[in-house]
Amino acid sequence: MGNGAVGEIATGFPGYDSIIPIEKGTIGTILKANGYATSWFGKDHNTPSYQSSQAGPFNQWPNGMGFEYFYGFVGGDAGQWQPNLFRNTTAIYPFQGNPGWNLETAMADEAIQYMKQLKEIAPDKPFFVYYVPGATHAPHHPTPEWIKKISDMHLFDDGRNKLRETIFANQKRLGIMPENAKLTPWPKELPQWDSLGFAGEEALHQASRCLWSLPRLRRPRDRSGHPGRRRPRPTRQHLDHLHRRRQWRELGRYARRTSSPTSMASPCR
Repeated sequence: MGNGAVGEIATGFPGYDSIIPIEKGTIGTILKANGYATSWFGKDHNTPSYQSSQAGPFNQWPNGMGFEYFYGFVGGDAGQWQPNLFRNTTAIYPFQGNPGWNLETAMADEAIQYMKQLKEIAPDKPFFVYYVPGATHAPHHPTPEWIKKISDMHLFDDGRNKLRETIFANQKRLGIMPENAKLTPWPKELPQWDSLGFAGEEALHQASRCLWSLPRLRRPRDRSGHPGRRRPRPTRQHLDHLHRRRQWRELGRYARRTSSPTSMASPCR
């Protein structure tokens, strides 16, 4: 709604003006009204560019659209080393004096801490985490560790198009797309890409850290010192409508093998 075109080329026509009307509630608004703790981590490309400064207004920021907590950047892209980073609506600069800092790792750490803290304080409160890595969008800034890790996998030794065919075949095998699906022909106008690095695997790894932290969350001890009886349900139980347990496990293995980009939006409790 309001984003028929990206905000940078918005027009004055309805549906293309980069404004989400107040009466068109986001998933954050809906879940918050139903008792969920709501949060947004990563890329926010929904705030109009002319409202993206600290002068506001902030009704089109995540905090104004039903998300109680926001940790991320505003705009279509950002450097992963020195992003225009915000906590809620306050600009923060954790990378200053910290040359090894990278947004993908920091964002996962922040999301995990948020979920752990919420589970300690309000163990019965359901929560929704909207997790949107910016790593798979330009300018592509993986850490040296992940550049080496992907290079050692030799994914691109036969060229980008060959890898594209391999990923497509894996998706068919896993049932992600129908058997009669056909791979879109590579446009003749575009050069064959077989040399660029890729940040998607690191984004997947950091997103996976957030997911796998959930089953380890525990209820705080009661006043007698005994742990609470009820353990949080694993994330997979909330994803049954998307994948059966085996399919989710296979999809994760596939993604790690193929360096597929990922973004995660998952209701968790």
